[in-house]
Amino acid sequence: MLLLAGILVLLTACSSTQDRFIGEWESRQASQVEGKHFEWIDYTKWIVEEKEIRFYKSDSGDVPAARHSYERKSKNEIVMEGQTYGIETNEKTLIFKGSEFEIQFDRTE
Repeated sequence: MLLLAGILVLLTACSSTQDRFIGEWESRQASQVEGKHFEWIDYTKWIVEEKEIRFYKSDSGDVPAARHSYERKSKNEIVMEGQTYGIETNEKTLIFKGSEFEIQFDRTE
């Protein structure tokens, strides 16, 4: 019985960590290596679903400027467009980062 309870606690913790990434995010701050440009920084709002992210620019209104599918690689990494990116989430913030950039988001929902 204790083993079953332990497994349930582990499963709940893992799914809640993954579920934190899912939601609506608005960019707050971005930084990148000087002289480089990364597409992800252009998007001011991200709507993250289970397998896809819809990206919006400030002038795109309700129509996504882009859509990309992603795969969860680990608790703190996703693979999108063949690249691995780091993610850190809690209930209110998301940090999305590559080797030469970082974007900070606030949850909007």
